[in-house]
Amino acid sequence: MTVVRLETWDFKADVPIASIKEMCDRYLGLKNEIPYIVSMSGGSTGEGFDDQRQRVVFVIEFENWDDLGRYIEDPTAVATHADMGSPAVYEGGRFVEYTNGLWY
Repeated sequence: MTVVRLETWDFKADVPIASIKEMCDRYLGLKNEIPYIVSMSGGSTGEGFDDQRQRVVFVIEFENWDDLGRYIEDPTAVATHADMGSPAVYEGGRFVEYTNGLWY
């Protein structure tokens, strides 16, 4: 069974949409650079927040938990996370992983 990672990224209200798009396009490019990513997609939630945060969501699929661990430690992924998670643009977010189809 594959492992899925859901990531939500909340960007500050004053971050230009063009900058968010550039960061997200670069982030989606990881699927072409990191061989253990099975699939990766993402987009804007379109949610309206009182504080005008801008939220995007990514869904990343891996063959197994070991591949997820390699992704988390991969220098390319770490550097991209650092760019997107910069205090200048990042407001908050959440990462959740699960085994696809496994119910307890």
